[in-house]
Amino acid sequence: MLWAIPLFSIIKTIGIFHFEQILNVSYTQSIDITNGPQTVTISGDFTDVNEYRTSELERVYFVLRGNTGSGNIDIDQCDLFPSSGVTSISHSCTFTVPDTFPSQTMELRAYAKDAASNELNANVGGVAVTNNGWELFRFSYSKYQ
Repeated sequence: MLWAIPLFSIIKTIGIFHFEQILNVSYTQSIDITNGPQTVTISGDFTDVNEYRTSELERVYFVLRGNTGSGNIDIDQCDLFPSSGVTSISHSCTFTVPDTFPSQTMELRAYAKDAASNELNANVGGVAVTNNGWELFRFSYSKYQ
């Protein structure tokens, strides 16, 4: 059986049961860090309510992941630990991207865990990052080594 996933929504599905969901995701789609650090904002609605069962959310967060030129790192993450009994919650974060990253598409991930230990860990978007100063910096640095 196939389940449709609405645009901008991620649903963890096992069999016929839906667990955590991230809905209504919106985020900064592109930034230019050539002249200095810039911010990326992401928001979305986490829920663990469906027609089969409900479980309270224990933890939700967003992560911004990028490549330094020598490997992938999590630039930042912002956690939210909902109060007891919460089954749906909106969450938003602002991340600062330093100007030390090369041009790339950075990955935005969403994570949720409920009281029954079900987990959602999903890529929810990409941020196009431009850094026209990166090649100049890299050339200047390697020239003096």
